[in-house]
Amino acid sequence: MQLLALGALVSLAYAGYVWRLRHVVESHRERIAVLRQLLDSIRVINSTLDLPSVLEKIAAEGARLVDGEPGGIGLVQDGHVVFSRLWSNGEWAHLGHQVHVGQGVAG
Repeated sequence: MQLLALGALVSLAYAGYVWRLRHVVESHRERIAVLRQLLDSIRVINSTLDLPSVLEKIAAEGARLVDGEPGGIGLVQDGHVVFSRLWSNGEWAHLGHQVHVGQGVAG
């Protein structure tokens, strides 16, 4: 009887180990997939040195990575955060929106 109980305990421990191992492997696969997406985005962003193009690519790739839109980058100029372009629905729109530094979420 004790041998049977010991065998059941060992089987249960092994099943728990296999379940945990599968969970760890799947977690690592998910992390690798996210890191590959990030690396792809970095390659896209670094494909040019032209500042407006780099900023556009950062906003577009950032929106793509978090599966969200719209996206834009504000530059601080003369006490304002200036948004000149907005990434939305897969294309760029000219915006020309300014927010005072320290005001609102963007400021």
